[in-house]
Amino acid sequence: MSDEAGVFLAPPMTIRLVFDDERYAGLVVRARSMSIGDYLEFQALSARAEETVSGSREMLSVFADRIVSWNIADPETESPVPATLDGLLTLEPNFVLDMIRAWRAAMTGVTKDQGKGSGSGETSPELSVPMELT
Repeated sequence: MSDEAGVFLAPPMTIRLVFDDERYAGLVVRARSMSIGDYLEFQALSARAEETVSGSREMLSVFADRIVSWNIADPETESPVPATLDGLLTLEPNFVLDMIRAWRAAMTGVTKDQGKGSGSGETSPELSVPMELT
């Protein structure tokens, strides 16, 4: 898309996340992409999130700010869970991390099966979120 001066206007991207896990059949999550600079900062933030609870909360906040919509409901009340940080914080950690992985993969075009069978390189460490027990 270009404006009247012929300058290309980079379109904002909204991504529909794709989940391979059968448990997520029917789940629809749409999130905005980010610039490569913001993505690199998010990668660094993700690394810090593995070390501190505050880093984890910041990482979750960045992801929550990018969520456009989802069709998630509370399993007990069947009420919609708001697509906000507060809503995200009501969900189970593995579910949230699976959404973040799908979002990251969609932004970079890297799928779960890409590179399978390759003998080169190391696998990436799993993303984990430290928890504080009160």
